[in-house]
Amino acid sequence: MGTPSPVCAPRPVEGAVIVVTDSTGADVASGTTGSDGLVVIDVTPGALVVVPQPVDGLLGTAPVVTITVAGDQTLRVTADYDTGIR
Repeated sequence: MGTPSPVCAPRPVEGAVIVVTDSTGADVASGTTGSDGLVVIDVTPGALVVVPQPVDGLLGTAPVVTITVAGDQTLRVTADYDTGIR
């Protein structure tokens, strides 16, 4: 098989809700991506899970990512979603 078309590649999506949970699964923060697919979320220290939510019209979600934050930080997230275009 050849190289997939760039049109088919995952891409940043506007309006995607990104939820951040703690190690117990409790929601601790959330935000919605802008036109560039970026959301900035203030988070507290600890083990956190970044959980992109499904977006209407797209086949899948962006990957869930586990991170550890050492101090009060601002989390910058760009979530790439599968567009379903093949």
